[in-house]
Amino acid sequence: MMSVQPRSHDDLFDIILAHQYRLSLKKPPRQSFFRVVAVVYFSRILDGIRRDNERHHVVGTNDEPHSIAGSICAERAALMQLRFIPDLDEITKIVIVTDSVDAISPGMLCREFMASHDRIPWGVPIVLGRSVCRKCGFTVSGKECGDANGCFDSLENDCTMRDVNSNLFAHCSTEENDCSSPHDFLGCKVTLRDLFPYPSVYSRFTSHEAKKFGENFAQWGESKSAKSTMSSSVETTFDVTVQPRESRHDVDFGLCGTPRDRDHSTNTTLRISCQLTPSHRRKQLMHLASEVIVMESRNKHNIHHIQYGAAVLFNDGTVATATHKSALEYGCTLDAVGQLASIIDMKAIQISEDGTSCRPILLVQCDQFGIAHAPFAQGRAFLTERGYGDCKVLIHQHVNVDEGQDCTKFMNGDSAETTDSYDINLQLLEVEANDLAPSPPDFSGSLIINNHI
Repeated sequence: MMSVQPRSHDDLFDIILAHQYRLSLKKPPRQSFFRVVAVVYFSRILDGIRRDNERHHVVGTNDEPHSIAGSICAERAALMQLRFIPDLDEITKIVIVTDSVDAISPGMLCREFMASHDRIPWGVPIVLGRSVCRKCGFTVSGKECGDANGCFDSLENDCTMRDVNSNLFAHCSTEENDCSSPHDFLGCKVTLRDLFPYPSVYSRFTSHEAKKFGENFAQWGESKSAKSTMSSSVETTFDVTVQPRESRHDVDFGLCGTPRDRDHSTNTTLRISCQLTPSHRRKQLMHLASEVIVMESRNKHNIHHIQYGAAVLFNDGTVATATHKSALEYGCTLDAVGQLASIIDMKAIQISEDGTSCRPILLVQCDQFGIAHAPFAQGRAFLTERGYGDCKVLIHQHVNVDEGQDCTKFMNGDSAETTDSYDINLQLLEVEANDLAPSPPDFSGSLIINNHI
């Protein structure tokens, strides 16, 4: 639904309106029994003129099928409606409320979708509402208003719902005094930049633009390699070699040769030598991630212009790789980092002789052009929610000199790889997985921040 409101409405009224929409949902989603409502405010350009004296909004809510991976969030449900508005200017505010007493931040899928929307400024205010008034304690939470199943339409809740609806827009009052202001359900106020750092360099590209950008990046890499001397080539290329090991099932990568020489039909264990420098280790891991894309492309499943592969290095020196599996319906695609989840969890229960567990220490997701992308929503959620937030992640990012952030060095002091040809201007950075998911939604009050071992 879409409606028009004066632009002067403040955050408190906007949150109350969002709660009114939430309270109108008599039944919650059938899997989580938890309502989320997002109200997206936007401006329009009518007859070539931006109407600054008015604003519009759409509202969306969450819903879930029996297979919870197919769930849709409130933010995406609201944003989809904007596809039918040809004169959309930009999104000016997003207000999110839930059944919870406290404010809850959007999940990774919501953040990723908003980060890909070209009408959402990175600094747009995202207002997160709670359901208990900060001044008088008036409560509109799901527990307070609903029955045991979270429904608002049961007979025993009729009286409660009437009181809630009649007092929702009333002036706030306490035992000490009456206020002329509305109820204060404000939890916190953030921006999209706060919620989704290190987005993919393709986040606001079309598929054609992403392909062109990637081709330019690859062309720059080939040009750089051709100009290199033999000595510098040894230091910068991703070539690797197979070294003999005690076990014929182990493959150890050094600095010469190519991993294509090994037999992929055998059950080998990939390893990266601990004797390599950090920069060589990063390059080898990126090379392994890129190599699995080549193998997947032989299956002729190039449904999208961009393919991704992922590789993760563990503290025992072993490496696991995976590639994303495209599906005709894009939402059914299996992402590369998500396919590493099983091996990461399985290795986490392995205890070495010194009593330490096997943990992922470095992860990268690359496309076929060699650009490193942070894990997508599913991967970010997996790493941070299951206790692998300390794993380092390699990512390419645009250089933004305006922010004054010194991102030219890794934590170990190595210089970051920078490209400025073809307007690429990228740097290869190493960050922690926890840095990819700040302020995660916390439903239980205690997030897992350490390994479950």
